[in-house]
Amino acid sequence: MATPVCPIQLCSLDPDFRMAILCRILVGCSFFGPIPESIGSLQQLVFISLTSNSFTGPIPPSIGNLSKLSWLDLSDNKISGTIPISHDSEPGLNFLVNTRNIHLSKNQLSGPIQPRLFGPNMKLIHLILDHNKLMGEIPESLGSLPNLEVLRLDWNSLNGPVPSNLTKLQSLNELGMSNNSFNASDVPQWFTSLPLLKTIGLANNKLNGTLDIGTRYGNNLTLDLRNNSIQNFTQKAEYNMNIS
Repeated sequence: MATPVCPIQLCSLDPDFRMAILCRILVGCSFFGPIPESIGSLQQLVFISLTSNSFTGPIPPSIGNLSKLSWLDLSDNKISGTIPISHDSEPGLNFLVNTRNIHLSKNQLSGPIQPRLFGPNMKLIHLILDHNKLMGEIPESLGSLPNLEVLRLDWNSLNGPVPSNLTKLQSLNELGMSNNSFNASDVPQWFTSLPLLKTIGLANNKLNGTLDIGTRYGNNLTLDLRNNSIQNFTQKAEYNMNIS
């Protein structure tokens, strides 16, 4: 079996050849070391998938320069540090307004999710940040993503209240927020206002009060609310769904 090319060497090749390599799926190739900052010079890049390798170090802020990028997947590595946002002349992932998929799960990312990471002009449909070490409150700006379909924030150390600002995410069909460190709070009211939700994970989150999920859902809703402190469930005759 050929020895994997060191990722530093990938960014010292001819630009056209580099782009051809990095546009392919490089999954499980035993790459290691930091992702080079020079990746941000590949201006025509539309697809990055470096899943299931052993990359370490931070996410290069220069990725924010890739204005044509549609897919960014760095999941299942050993990437650490914070999620970079722009500062002075330095770019950040908040520049990725045309990116539809950001997958950063199963890493060692830490620190808060900065409010400036999100904006209403972003085209995000998948935001996957589960199984990291993120902390702090979920920013209100997360509720401004009009096209978001999948949101995974489970298995972090997020705190503060369970967010109440998701009512505008009318395209959302999968939500994962289980296993965080949220403050004790009532079951969020957006349960009754997001009709496309198919999967909701809010286990182990100190929720209390009454669960009322309304009547706007179909029969294929899967709801996980295990290990909370919910006192009442408003049952309706037309419910036919999987509730834990």
